[in-house]
Amino acid sequence: YPSASNGAACLRPCGGAGMCPSFCGANRACCRRGDKKAPVECKGSTGFVDFAYTKGSSKDYHQCVQPGPAVAFEIKSCGEFDLNGLWVRTGVKFGRPRYTLIDNQKAKMNWSEKQMAWRLHIGRRTLYIAASNSTTFPTSGWQAVDGISPVPQVETLGQLASPSLVQVGALEGSLARKRKAAFGTHEAACNTDEEDVEKVGHWCLSPCPPGYRVKNAHTCVQLCGGNMPADSWGMCGQSPAEVHAVVAQTAAMVSNGALKSYILIDGMRKDGVDGDSLAGTINTFVDMGKPFAHPKCPEFVDA
Repeated sequence: YPSASNGAACLRPCGGAGMCPSFCGANRACCRRGDKKAPVECKGSTGFVDFAYTKGSSKDYHQCVQPGPAVAFEIKSCGEFDLNGLWVRTGVKFGRPRYTLIDNQKAKMNWSEKQMAWRLHIGRRTLYIAASNSTTFPTSGWQAVDGISPVPQVETLGQLASPSLVQVGALEGSLARKRKAAFGTHEAACNTDEEDVEKVGHWCLSPCPPGYRVKNAHTCVQLCGGNMPADSWGMCGQSPAEVHAVVAQTAAMVSNGALKSYILIDGMRKDGVDGDSLAGTINTFVDMGKPFAHPKCPEFVDA
C-alpha cells in the first residue's frame, strides 16, 4: 500500500475532502483531480500521483496533495481562539483580497476603506486591525480592538511537512486487512529468486512447512495422505464415504443433544432446579462435544 505522500486514498481517514493534517500531514489537503465540487483549498491543488501499475488514477479517488493557491496563510497563537487555523482567499473587496478561515466561514480578513486598515472580524465584530497599506494580508502590525491578547501571528505557508509516523501508522491500521484492492494499491511484487517466499493473492509469504498447504494469506492446513487419503470437512479418512458418515453421525448427535438439553432446561425453568436435571443437562452438553474430539492426524510428507 502507498504512503500518505505517495498516492494513498485519503477520503475515508480524513473524513472528507479538504485540509487534512491528521492523515496527510501539516498544510496538506485531501483532494481529487478535476473534482468540481471540491472545497476551495483543493482548487488548483498540485502533487497528484499517477502510476500505470496502481489501481485507479488521481481522477478516480482522493489523494494527499499540496493545496491550491487559495490557501494563503495560517494564524497561530491568537488570543481569540476562533481565528486560529488556515485561511483561504475567497474573493476581492475594495480592490484587495478577502480571506476566510477554513474552519469558520464567519471569520474574515479584508481591507476596510473606512478604517484604512486591514480588519480581522467575526461578523460585524472587529477583533484586530493592522494599519499596513499592503496589497495583500499583513503579517505584522496587528492591534487588538475587541479581541484579547496575544494578537494574531500571521504566517505564510512554508515548506510542507511530511506525514508523521503516527499518520503513517493510521494508514497501515486502516488497510491492515487486504480484501478488495484499494485505490492507489498494486499487487505484491515478490522476489522469489532471492527470497524464500511465494505469492498468495496480494501477499508475499513464506511457504508452508512440508505436509501442509496454503489455505489463505494467514493459514496453512494439513495434508491428508498415507492410509487416510480422503480430505473433507477438516478431517482425514480412509474414504470420502467414511468421512461423510462421521459428519452425519456428528450432526445427528448434536441435534439430539440440543433437543434433550432444551427439554431438561425447560423442565427446570418450570419446576425448579434439582440435582438430577442439572447433572443430566451437563452430561448432555458433554456428549454433544464428544463427536468433535478426534485424534490429531499423523504428519504426511511426500517423499
